[in-house]
Amino acid sequence: MSDVCRQFSKPSRRQFLAAGAAIVGSAVAVGALGTASPPASVPVAARVADVTFDLWHIFAGALGTAFTGLLGEFTQANPGIKINPVYVPYAAVLQTALSAIAAGQPPAMAVTELTLMANLAAQGALTPLKALNSASTVENLRKSFTPSVAEANSYRGVSYTVPLGYNSNQLYYNPDLVKQAGLDPDQDLPKTWSELIEVAPKLTKNRTSAQQADVWGYVIPSNGPQVLEVRFWQCGAQIFNQAGTKPLFQGGKGQAMFEKYQQLVRSKGATYVTTDATLSQTTDLFTAGKAALFEQSSTAILGLTSAAGFEIGVSSFPTMGHGVFSMGGYNLGIFNGAAREQQQAANEFARWWVQPEIAARWTSVSNYLPGVTAAWDTSTLKNWLAADPRRRVAADQLPKSRPRPNLPQYPQISVDIVNAFDHTMLGQTSARAALDEAAAQAKESLE
Repeated sequence: MSDVCRQFSKPSRRQFLAAGAAIVGSAVAVGALGTASPPASVPVAARVADVTFDLWHIFAGALGTAFTGLLGEFTQANPGIKINPVYVPYAAVLQTALSAIAAGQPPAMAVTELTLMANLAAQGALTPLKALNSASTVENLRKSFTPSVAEANSYRGVSYTVPLGYNSNQLYYNPDLVKQAGLDPDQDLPKTWSELIEVAPKLTKNRTSAQQADVWGYVIPSNGPQVLEVRFWQCGAQIFNQAGTKPLFQGGKGQAMFEKYQQLVRSKGATYVTTDATLSQTTDLFTAGKAALFEQSSTAILGLTSAAGFEIGVSSFPTMGHGVFSMGGYNLGIFNGAAREQQQAANEFARWWVQPEIAARWTSVSNYLPGVTAAWDTSTLKNWLAADPRRRVAADQLPKSRPRPNLPQYPQISVDIVNAFDHTMLGQTSARAALDEAAAQAKESLE
């Protein structure tokens, strides 16, 4: 086992917090999946035959059924290839993969969250696309993805994976509570942080303490790095230098971001929800009518709709300056160590999956946004958007989104950042001191 492998072979539970919102999005999205008439499958010119390979995925319930259904569609179009889908709980993916690699029995393919992809690529666990495709094929694939998606599927300039599907955090609101506060959901929802600080107190009802109110205007989750990353960028702060060798988030702009959250709490329009790594507590407050506004993944809308007793509104979430939005989600990667014919078969599936119509089909049943630009031109996605205008919010944000930091050490560094945020929000230290400490820890990790 390599030194890098040893470093990450025993990750703490908190190392997986960085994908908490995406996990919630997966979990809540399974409750009310729509159905779509399957189009005729577009066969890939198979160069392999009579091959079976394992594909690890993290989709349970109805979402898992939809995913495996698409796998079946591929095998019908490519009868020489069989796919064995294996469900692996998200929190166990990295450890399970490392164990399989150490035993010399990795899967041929797996669904990987964005930040885990860099970890696996850095230790040589993933097969680069150029090892299985011509240079022109890899370049054409890369050009077919939106720029941020192409970045999210690359490590140090090398394309390792193809896009599976993505999400973007957005503002969910309770129209009834907004109207009860004398505000118009079509005109008065906050678009900037300054507007949020003005609006949130108007939406708060019967506040008795920093933790108690009948209704909160806004709720702030703890332990959610996917929430904080985009706020750094909106404030003009960079998390790392371009080479990924030095932390930069501790500067004045990063401190200002933390202080903006403190200012929101001081406005008496928001509360800080501690130990909310998967955003489940803030979600429960919102669906119970105890919060008027909150931020959550775009894939959460189906689960929120089934849990809430009111019609849910969706808006672009308030920015702190620059119009940058979050991008989370999953890629498909092929593993080194699998038999060559299995890698080739998995590569055929990867190329099939990123065809515009197939990518659109997955979006239409999962709410995960496609990374393939041409998917938006399909009738499948045009009809999907027309069926529910709320879907347009995340779709419009995706071109302005930025993928999560693509460094092997980032899962641990993200824990250091959320710890700094927690200490700041709880008044245990200043934003400057907390971020300086997190930066020192990040510097050690990077070295």
